[in-house]
Amino acid sequence: MRLYKIFLVAMSTIFLSSIVSADNHANSNRAAVQTVGCTFDAGKDIDDLKSVMAEVNKWWDKNNSSQNYGAFLIQPIFSNTATQISDASIMLFHENMENLGIANDQWLLGENGSDKIQSKFESVCGENSQALWSGQGLRAPKNNNQKGVFRFQICTLKERANPQRMAVADAEWNAVLDEAGAEGGAMRLWPRAGVSANVQRGQFVSMRGAGSLAEYGARSDTFREKNMGSKWGMIYGDLYSCNNGVLSSFERVHSFQQ
Repeated sequence: MRLYKIFLVAMSTIFLSSIVSADNHANSNRAAVQTVGCTFDAGKDIDDLKSVMAEVNKWWDKNNSSQNYGAFLIQPIFSNTATQISDASIMLFHENMENLGIANDQWLLGENGSDKIQSKFESVCGENSQALWSGQGLRAPKNNNQKGVFRFQICTLKERANPQRMAVADAEWNAVLDEAGAEGGAMRLWPRAGVSANVQRGQFVSMRGAGSLAEYGARSDTFREKNMGSKWGMIYGDLYSCNNGVLSSFERVHSFQQ
């Protein structure tokens, strides 16, 4: 499988700033999202994957600077065998599906050395998975951290859920987060082609970011002290529910240029 074909997006703290409104409230902007899971070959690790990504970024900056994107490397911290399906993931962001398609088409030509970089990727990630998503920005982060954590949760829509009710609830919840001084960004990933059977019809993936485990822990403490779980239930309880999910580290490896 091709690197860009098994590549592309989830949530970038820089990119989220450009796809949610300045006051941190949701709008209709979406991002094209593709995620890539990587299972390392024997003797390979995250440093090898970082090395490949450095070559990918250099190739794109030199050969096609018009294709703007953000990229992250993701590794699970708190997970289990049922939820961890790869050793690491690559996540990149494109503004829309057309740009995603252009990027794939250009990479697949194998010109100017992209085929050699592709071979290096395949020597690091012998087993890989890929999925395409539509990313919906919900909340811009206060800080554009180079490293931090993401919490991923699979959420199931309820019968009363519709776009209008979800938008109203998002505005209400953002107001609660503003009052609590929450700093992390948030995004929903709506499944498209290639998504795992773990995410079924009527489900989406929730992503929320924090600048560190300490920040995530402090936010969890605040949620408990201010009884924000009950507030969340009052706002979203008849719209959807989520599982406990996975907590992963992230490192930005390419910035989305605004």
